[in-house]
Amino acid sequence: MAENTGVVDFVTMAGADIIAGLTMEQGLDDFRPPEKQKAALVHISGLPAGMVSLAVSGRNIIGYVAFYQVNPDYPCLFELGGIEVASSSRKKGVAVRLLGETFANPVFEDYVVYVFAEPYYWDTARTGLSVWRYRRMVAGLYGSAGFAVKSRVKPDTLLSNIADLFMVRTGRNVPDDRAAFYYGFLNIEGYQQDMLKPSPLPDYSRTMFHPAL
Repeated sequence: MAENTGVVDFVTMAGADIIAGLTMEQGLDDFRPPEKQKAALVHISGLPAGMVSLAVSGRNIIGYVAFYQVNPDYPCLFELGGIEVASSSRKKGVAVRLLGETFANPVFEDYVVYVFAEPYYWDTARTGLSVWRYRRMVAGLYGSAGFAVKSRVKPDTLLSNIADLFMVRTGRNVPDDRAAFYYGFLNIEGYQQDMLKPSPLPDYSRTMFHPAL
């Protein structure tokens, strides 16, 4: 097993080769076993519009956050698919710093990013937090990166628990009409997609996710 040195480095836009050459901390098991999660991160980082950021100690991945494009027809709409910090590295501000380093990249000012936070995956057992206290912690974490809680109009199978959390971050360069169009697609209260016509897309060739190591 690779050594965890205690010094944390952050790698944004991590390429598949970088991820493959590192070891997953065994405490990264909230979503799936560590090696299967590593394979998922390698896959996401290899997508044309996927991105993975890492928190690394020595040769160990101790945390990650992953994004992917929802649909090619919605080129500036991304889902934050998951964030996780190994149980042995929590309560040290790693998750906040990981999001901060990631969203410091100006590419995100051209995008709308959303996240579904589901209690099913929350580590209430190891943290000792109730579902509602954990929810407040999650909301605060994403809020530190500019996400805001949104209410949705239509029921969603992904949001089947009263404690489920839906949050959105809208980049500063996203025109209001385009943001409203995506809000309609996401069924956010106050927006009807069929009544909205977005402005033409800018040239995203300069901002699409490319590994920059």
